[in-house]
Amino acid sequence: MIDRIIKRIQKQSSVLMVGYAVGWILTSYEAWFFSLLIGTATGLYSIRLLARRVIKAGEAMAEGRRPPSLGTMIRFALAAAVALFVSRYPQHLSVMSVVIGLATPYILLVANHFLHND
Repeated sequence: MIDRIIKRIQKQSSVLMVGYAVGWILTSYEAWFFSLLIGTATGLYSIRLLARRVIKAGEAMAEGRRPPSLGTMIRFALAAAVALFVSRYPQHLSVMSVVIGLATPYILLVANHFLHND
């Protein structure tokens, strides 16, 4: 079930990232679309990491073992690395659109929950 949800989010995020890449190439809002692309790619990696950790935790609990952590610190460190990248190259990236991009896969997750009722 989690695999199906993540595949759906990955497809939707990929379509958005292609749209962002086209916007980056064809419009004068290069920093905005490139930032959305970077943020969404990072958010997608983060949500895939979380899904893998949830699956491992579920398997460990089913076997009676102590579940591993969900990788919160790794995901925070990933977001911090993107924030450092944005602060290093402010002329090429927009902070607001990176934050929107980071949140996009999570917004898709909530929207898919209500639309598909998985």
